[in-house]
Amino acid sequence: MYRIAVAVSLVLLGCAEHGAGGGDGNPDRPPLPAACEGHCISDTPVSSFDDCCDSTTCFFNKDKNEWEVTFCDPPPRDPCLACGPETVCVQQYDGTCGERTFCAPRLAECPGNACSEECQATYCGEGPLQCMTRIPCGTESPGAFTCYGP
Repeated sequence: MYRIAVAVSLVLLGCAEHGAGGGDGNPDRPPLPAACEGHCISDTPVSSFDDCCDSTTCFFNKDKNEWEVTFCDPPPRDPCLACGPETVCVQQYDGTCGERTFCAPRLAECPGNACSEECQATYCGEGPLQCMTRIPCGTESPGAFTCYGP
């Protein structure tokens, strides 16, 4: 039983040191940024989402003597992926970037989601939504036919 307690203590000590921002004894190292507290400290730089080990991953760059903080939340899922081949993904914006996304039956052909009178009438409906003036909101899916309000 004593051996198990000693082994667990050593493992926990090693984890605490890993998460404490290194243990190289460098007194000139800047303190751990607040954004990193309670998050993963990586031994290698983060170059892609796959390198993340937590929602926030921190790495100490010895060459620059500074902390690199990477916020690793995955990108939001593209809502247009839910639409099948017989449908068109339509995103409608209400004039204040309030968004409504849905899959509509493919009733008009709009190559490259180009706006035409037929496509506007079919996918934007009557009245204030239109596709001629497209001031982006920033959440548009690349595969969506977009309609914007006044």
